[in-house]
Amino acid sequence: MRVKRKQVLILRAWLLVLLLIFTTGAVAGSAHNEAELTALKKAFVSFQYKKVVKLADSLLQKQPRLKTADLLEVLRMKAIAYYVLDQNEMAALTFVQILKIKPNYQLDPLNNSPKIIRFFNKIKTNYLKEQAARPVSPPASAAAPKKPIVSVPPSPPNRVVYESLLWPGLGQYRLGQKGKGGFLMSASFVTAAASAYLIWRTQVLEKRYLNAVDQADIDRKYADYDRSYRWRNTALIAYGIIWVYAQYDFSLQLSRTRKLTFHVQPGFPSHRQPSLFLYCRF
Repeated sequence: MRVKRKQVLILRAWLLVLLLIFTTGAVAGSAHNEAELTALKKAFVSFQYKKVVKLADSLLQKQPRLKTADLLEVLRMKAIAYYVLDQNEMAALTFVQILKIKPNYQLDPLNNSPKIIRFFNKIKTNYLKEQAARPVSPPASAAAPKKPIVSVPPSPPNRVVYESLLWPGLGQYRLGQKGKGGFLMSASFVTAAASAYLIWRTQVLEKRYLNAVDQADIDRKYADYDRSYRWRNTALIAYGIIWVYAQYDFSLQLSRTRKLTFHVQPGFPSHRQPSLFLYCRF
């Protein structure tokens, strides 16, 4: 019983570490979005409308990570930029994107000219009429089928499993696959070290960019920050791919020795809130 409890605690600790890694990446991504949104607003108030369109397109590629309010604001600035650039068709399509997200959206008369508001209201009226004329789609089926309990079989000497989780490739090395194990160990070490360095460097470059005043200096420092941000994400993704592949390959090798049943199933503890239990049985 003590051995099983120890194994469960170690697995929970590793899951917490992975959660912290991905959370750190998400927070850094949010900070990057804020920096780009600030640059977009500066370009908008400076009447650099071509730059507004370019920065807005860059932000909209990350739409799932944007807050709804920020997304609507990005689309508003992009639509106005198109309108001022005399690209009314593109402006209309962008305003329609806003209405698809929030059909009752209204432009603030304090921040938008009457001419743009009239243009938007005309598009809104036509859009709402088209939506009202469309037939109502039938309701979706009531209950989705329950997912079955997932059961995955891999298998180990206990110490080797923990070593493989800690350092991808070490498990293969312990099992006699010196070449593959050495390569995976080297690759995981390099990508982990690169990720740590690039996380630190991206934070430094972000502070420099946000503290810049001169426009030329802002553009140069933003380019440095954006490049470091992309390399950091690449290093994190590379490490994740190596880690997942190493554990998968290791499980295949161990399946030929002992049998380990690995279950993921829903549970309901004493406070009756849904949760997910993860446990291993040797």
